[in-house]
Amino acid sequence: MTTTLAPDTAATDTGATTTATATPVPATGASTSTTWTERTVESITRRLSSSRLGRRSFLTRAALVGSALAVDPVGFLIRPQSAWAAVCGLENECNQGWSAFCATINDGANTCPSGSYPAGWWKIDNTTFCSGRARYIVDCNRSPGASCSCRCANGDCDRRRVCCNNFRYGQCNTQVRGTTEVVCRIVLCTPPWEWGNCTTTSATSNGTRTHWSSRLPSRTDPTPITVKWLELGLTGSVLGDMASVERDGRRGGTWAVFDNGAMGSRNGSTHYVTGPHGDAYVDRRGAEGPLGYPVRDTSGNPRAVRYDTGSTYRAGNDVWAMDDGIDDYYRNWGEQSGWMGAPTDHAGPLRGPWRAGPTASGWWVVHNTDDGDTRPMRSIEQLDPDGVWPKTAVARRTAGDNRWDTAAAVSQETHPSGADTVFVVGDGRSIHTHAVPAAAARMDAPILFVRQGSIPSETRDEIQRLDPQRIIAVGTGVDINRNVYAQLNDLAPSVDRWADRRRIITAVEVSRGAFPSADDVVLTNDRSHRLAMTSSPLAASLSAPTLITSTSRLLPVVAQEIDRLGANRVTIVGNTSSVSNDVVDDLEARGLDVRRVSGSSDLTTTANVYNLIPSARIVVTEGDAFSNLVSAASLAVRRPLPILLVNENSIPNPTDQKILWRRPDIIKIVGHDRSVSHGVGEALKGYPAL
Repeated sequence: MTTTLAPDTAATDTGATTTATATPVPATGASTSTTWTERTVESITRRLSSSRLGRRSFLTRAALVGSALAVDPVGFLIRPQSAWAAVCGLENECNQGWSAFCATINDGANTCPSGSYPAGWWKIDNTTFCSGRARYIVDCNRSPGASCSCRCANGDCDRRRVCCNNFRYGQCNTQVRGTTEVVCRIVLCTPPWEWGNCTTTSATSNGTRTHWSSRLPSRTDPTPITVKWLELGLTGSVLGDMASVERDGRRGGTWAVFDNGAMGSRNGSTHYVTGPHGDAYVDRRGAEGPLGYPVRDTSGNPRAVRYDTGSTYRAGNDVWAMDDGIDDYYRNWGEQSGWMGAPTDHAGPLRGPWRAGPTASGWWVVHNTDDGDTRPMRSIEQLDPDGVWPKTAVARRTAGDNRWDTAAAVSQETHPSGADTVFVVGDGRSIHTHAVPAAAARMDAPILFVRQGSIPSETRDEIQRLDPQRIIAVGTGVDINRNVYAQLNDLAPSVDRWADRRRIITAVEVSRGAFPSADDVVLTNDRSHRLAMTSSPLAASLSAPTLITSTSRLLPVVAQEIDRLGANRVTIVGNTSSVSNDVVDDLEARGLDVRRVSGSSDLTTTANVYNLIPSARIVVTEGDAFSNLVSAASLAVRRPLPILLVNENSIPNPTDQKILWRRPDIIKIVGHDRSVSHGVGEALKGYPAL
């Protein structure tokens, strides 16, 4: 239902207490014989000689007339009103019965003051302020239980009534019963039923078209930012007061800075951002800077805020900006939760065509504005001002869909033409694999996995492709049972089992089978599978077996094997909590040269083993994945190549520093992305290479 209200009827907010009813609007525009020019001159003369303007100076009068012409030129010239009324709207005095605007009495806030609530609304059709759409006026009535005294507003322009008119249109917050005084009124361009808890029952009062306040924006041709700010509440909004004039942004838009943030508008999309993100946006020059325009309204301090050409990200107590191609790359790799971690500063320009953003992982997201390419880089020291990308490592992944498939993929890479001998080990965390990679290097054999009770199809197919003359099964029946052992006999002319229930003796058995003699021995403890696997390339480089011993003493069976080999040197891999100094003393007492490669942990020990294996290529795998460690060792002993360990989603500092130091040209990743993520793979491509 639509109700039309006449400004001089009981349906207006002039103190009536009855429900609004339909009333015809009085006719206007009576005929006259005078010309339009004569009427215009007469109107202007009457305005300039009016008593209201007479109390102001000539300069004030001139400024006021100019304002009136600017805001309402036609109305000022042709309607019987003062320049003051043209700026402020008609009926702007208390004795004329209308309620004041909330912005007048609420410190510029276009919101209901404390102790009041939206109680009803009417509209004014086809207004300039709302770009030809209806303007809506919402009455803020006194809340039940609150107190309010009738008075006149003390505004420069709007001196209308406050808490005097006991009246309610009643389309908003219908759950609040009764009628109380209208405290003030607010202005909207959004229909009240979309703005708040109001119904669509319509009331119209086009006679209030001129009503305005000096605390409201100009009602002529307002910008989208002005309208949005008005509807948010002006100074009472989350943005607070406007801190600077609206100015041009990039690509034809505009933006404005407020006390608590900023707002941008382009192509009909107008949004604001507040809080720490708003500060960062302003710090990056808002819509004039690289971020562009906000794409949605945002307040508070969320993890990320989007703009049409970038984002701002929360990092602890800071907020940093990533823009354009840099942000596209960063978002693609998981933002703060990805392998790069949170930003540590704003992205910005470097020498030449480069832009870059630093992250907590130590990587930079680097964008070349010449070719549009974006890459991760561990170091930006080598960026060429001419825009030529520096040489970085090539990262290649060897992996299958599962552990058996990954081992087969490594076998295909190391032995494309087949192999005379194949090692087979159990696919669980077998305690009998410590010495196998060094022996596989000595015998030029790949390493494949079987289940305890069956041979996976991936392993069977690879053995058939290799067409070996001999299969060596390392492990007891707990790892490889009789059924599997029997099936292996169908795949090669000869099948042997090298194993003992004690892992230390199994390592001795493997050494006896693979090494008739050796000048060097690599010795580690009987607990760390990681140390045994990552030290195997060192053993391969020395043509040495890997033996294991207990932490506290050199076991006789190990000492006897060292004697049988005729070794002169022993390299201990691990710190004193892995292999004690008592073991060193025992070895030196036997006339052996002993050196120790160690670190504070298995990870740092592995990184230090890396120093002893000269190569421009390295192998990387995840340190907690047993099967990947074995497959990585099987690949690494072939050349040999050093092995470094990573986590699934990050590169530990010891590994990072060793790669930076060596600057390898090729990094071989062993394992599916469930163990070495795509993000880590991408990061490995960002290291500088020689």
